[in-house]
Amino acid sequence: INFEIAQVVLCANPEDRDFGRGSRTCSGRIVVADSHEDSRAQLCCPVCDRHIYPDHFAKRRIRELRSRISAEGVVQHCLDLLMEIDAGVKTLSDGVLRLDVDGREIFVCLIDFLADGIYWSKQWAELNPVCYVAVNPNHARFPDGDWLTKVSLTELVCGETQLHEVLQSVAGRGRPRDVPQASVALFGKGPAHTVIEPSRPSPPGRRFLVEVGPNIVRVDGETVVPTNAGPRFLVFRTLWQWFLDDLRAGLPPERFRAWTVDKLSEELVSQTRGGVADDGNTRKLINNLQSGIAETLKRKHGMAIGREDIVESCPNGYRINPFTVVLRPFQPDLS
Repeated sequence: INFEIAQVVLCANPEDRDFGRGSRTCSGRIVVADSHEDSRAQLCCPVCDRHIYPDHFAKRRIRELRSRISAEGVVQHCLDLLMEIDAGVKTLSDGVLRLDVDGREIFVCLIDFLADGIYWSKQWAELNPVCYVAVNPNHARFPDGDWLTKVSLTELVCGETQLHEVLQSVAGRGRPRDVPQASVALFGKGPAHTVIEPSRPSPPGRRFLVEVGPNIVRVDGETVVPTNAGPRFLVFRTLWQWFLDDLRAGLPPERFRAWTVDKLSEELVSQTRGGVADDGNTRKLINNLQSGIAETLKRKHGMAIGREDIVESCPNGYRINPFTVVLRPFQPDLS
């Protein structure tokens, strides 16, 4: 775990000179870099999208102790544990390790760092002996049932669970029974799925034409991310670029990659002046983006659209939904 002292300003702080210029009840918190030298530099509130000028208005800065899980440290710790079992353990993909236990090939998947969607599909887990390790089990909700083997990093670090014993159990287990027939993701960061069998297919014909311009996003011709959206547009454009890369690569929809929150935070910092990577603000931006798109289309057109039909929440991050989004070339003038 890495610790750092961060400087934070409040969007609506009665002690600041700009109090009242925006919403007086906004709960936005904006992280400011220590080297924020330009008094004209602006940041953006992740909650209300108001432009913030920390230096120009001499906004009161609050020092906070923040922690961030080190992905490299977690992966190395798990590698060390697995090498005690099999020195020939191999890394197949981001967050996916393979080793031999009692003469059988076993997979260990680190949920928070998976980049390839195939490894969290029910079909793959049903056919392969696998143990899932969750760094934060509260952020990874699994379906009910004993057919899936999962442990938390806390259990391994504290010695509550012995990884060798867990993997031996996986190696001795045959193909699982009582597996739900519905094809749902094995875990997610939202509320647990309610599975009703047989599974009901998605509404037929649910497709959305999405076009992305220099600073605007439209869905079926309706502007859903306007020119003044600021960081929300930057988030969408980043996800859109990865979506296009996977499209060009000819990947099937279930293999399209998702951006982790920390990567999105770093990308936002690289595209804007000032500020530091802040995962909390990034999540708020994405939540506002998802809700704003759905509410705009429902309110103006009565369109049947889900919150994640455009920007999808995956167990390891976010992506443009490859099952419902159709690319449309940008048309500058729709008049």
